[in-house]
Amino acid sequence: SCDAGDMEACAGLGGMYYFGHGVNKDRARAFVLALRACDGEDMHGCHNAASALSLGEGVERSLANARFYYEKACLLGFDESCDEITAQEESAAKAHSTVAPVKQDRAAKPALLSKAATRK
Repeated sequence: SCDAGDMEACAGLGGMYYFGHGVNKDRARAFVLALRACDGEDMHGCHNAASALSLGEGVERSLANARFYYEKACLLGFDESCDEITAQEESAAKAHSTVAPVKQDRAAKPALLSKAATRK
């Protein structure tokens, strides 16, 4: 289970909270679980965290932080995240700008979690 350190279970539980399958829908809780799974190198958790950040669902919208998690998910082998990065780069190129790689702001992580805990 997630509490026992199974990161795949954390990502799955996050999906349950995201969609409200068997539990009350709670996008903030889904985001926290996605981050936990991602910290444990689960590619689905990283992608889900990126999506939440990109859309501002359960957490304050942050395209820079979303980019970091899409990159991590891509590096872990999640093709959909790689496709999202490519789409972002193509969109930026069309707008005559570039998207620079983003380093995760580790100091901002507690603030993200705190904001996620207060949003529903």
